[in-house]
Amino acid sequence: MKRTYADLWVYLAVILLVALYWATGWKAAAAPPRPFLPGLAAALILGVNAVLLYLTNDRIMNEMSLIAPVAYAVLATANPAALYYTPLHAAALLMAVSLFFYLHFCAEKPSLDYLGGAWVSLGAAGLFYPPLLWLAPVYAATMAPRAESKGKYWVTLLLSLILPAAIHIGIQYIRGGDPFDVVLRNLWGGMTAVSHPSLHLSAATLVRILLTFVAAVLAALQMLRRLTHFKTGQFHAVIRVLLLSVCLAVLAGIFLNDSGQPFGILLMLPVSLILNEYLRNPDNARGVRTLTLILLLVLAVERISRFV
Repeated sequence: MKRTYADLWVYLAVILLVALYWATGWKAAAAPPRPFLPGLAAALILGVNAVLLYLTNDRIMNEMSLIAPVAYAVLATANPAALYYTPLHAAALLMAVSLFFYLHFCAEKPSLDYLGGAWVSLGAAGLFYPPLLWLAPVYAATMAPRAESKGKYWVTLLLSLILPAAIHIGIQYIRGGDPFDVVLRNLWGGMTAVSHPSLHLSAATLVRILLTFVAAVLAALQMLRRLTHFKTGQFHAVIRVLLLSVCLAVLAGIFLNDSGQPFGILLMLPVSLILNEYLRNPDNARGVRTLTLILLLVLAVERISRFV
């Protein structure tokens, strides 16, 4: 019972610290004319994403830990723009759902329900942020080997992917909005709008990105070393999380044209699962303490620099 109360106090303390960190972000961000509802929507979406990562880490990676959701809640909101709703928030929420089903299909049970859930949510995320549709070939190639019936796999995949777009086109038709061909041209335009970035990042932001990258690489190497030669569920999950992290980073490099866009709410979905592996390992205790302390100081400096 004492252990239960101790854990409860730890959870409450972590939630309070994250809430205070978010509050400073709201103060630092460029607020819309009516900031309350966009701020509330962003907070709810980020909270749901953190819960989904906790469940994913618990059920698929076989590790019950607060590190993944807390790392996501903090690092994804290092850019204060993440604390006000944008279409990227809707895309991130749907991508978190898609990641949950995707890893379930690949690592736990290759059922058509998980397959449909992964592809419907990916297709819906693409409506809010079209470059995410470039993940479709990655999904298809990595899910196909796990499918029990290849015919049902491809039929379910195609129907699930086009369903969100079909519903969107139908709504537009009923409302007298854009016709079918315009909707498709807009989607394709979003998928091919390669950026010519003009990124203006502070020194603290660059250091934070570098530290996160270093920690993610260390964690990835550690995860690969600890994998057995037997292709267990965890093996399939780890390989796919690493692959999705690389793919999202590539999409950011190709399509991110403004440092003000909070792309971290997407990228940190798989990366936080990777960081969990490194930060929770007791063999890395000394290095983790040093890296965490430095990262927290950098995050504090980065936040303070928003006010000066």
